[in-house]
Amino acid sequence: MKIIIIIASVLIFVIPLIPRKNQIKYLQVRYNSIEIILFIIYLWLVYTFTWSIFDIVTMISLVLFYFFLKSISSLTDDFLEKCDSEYSRK
Repeated sequence: MKIIIIIASVLIFVIPLIPRKNQIKYLQVRYNSIEIILFIIYLWLVYTFTWSIFDIVTMISLVLFYFFLKSISSLTDDFLEKCDSEYSRK
C-alpha cells in the first residue's frame, strides 16, 4: 500500500512537468523550490502515516493537503509577480 501511494504521489508531482502541445520544443518547469520542499514533506507524511487502518482516509487527506499547499504556493507566486511588475514600473 505504501509503495502504491508513493508512486501516485510522484505521479501527482511529475504530471505537470510533461510538456503541453504548445510546449513540445522546450520543457517548461512549473515548480519552484518551495513546492519541491513541500512535496518532500508531503512524501514523508505519506510514508510515515499510511501504516494505520485509516490508509485511504490518510491518503485522501494528504492529497488534499498537498493541493492546498500547492494553491497557496501559486497564490504567492502570483502576488510576487505582481509586486515585481509594480516595482519594475517605478
